[in-house]
Amino acid sequence: MCVIVYKSADKIVSKKQLLNCWKANPEGAGFMWSDGNSLFIEKGFFRFRKLYRSFRQIEQVNPNSAFIVHFRKASVGSINKDNCHPFYFKNHRFGFAHNGTLTDWIVSKEDVQSDSINFTNKLLEKLPEDFDKN
Repeated sequence: MCVIVYKSADKIVSKKQLLNCWKANPEGAGFMWSDGNSLFIEKGFFRFRKLYRSFRQIEQVNPNSAFIVHFRKASVGSINKDNCHPFYFKNHRFGFAHNGTLTDWIVSKEDVQSDSINFTNKLLEKLPEDFDKN
């Protein structure tokens, strides 16, 4: 199963912690953060060194931001950048990452797209524009 790390602005996630997550789930990684106005996602990391370097650089530039880091264990869909979490939805206003398999969203075991992409495209994108206000 995938691993998600939530890092609040006032906490530090050590290199060892991130490396342990990577070793358990090495099939792609990504992270998201907000600067208070916009949401940003970097994903498609298949080498720990690149993930770690990028994460630390962006973390230094955004010291007041919380981060979500996702380490993928591919259960459905190809191992590629597109299937790495997190995913944008609603015109990049929101991000989504999860652990496990969304069984109702699998097209086929051989499908190139993951259950997560299908869920994002077929459900999250169809939410009302003001869904977060309810």
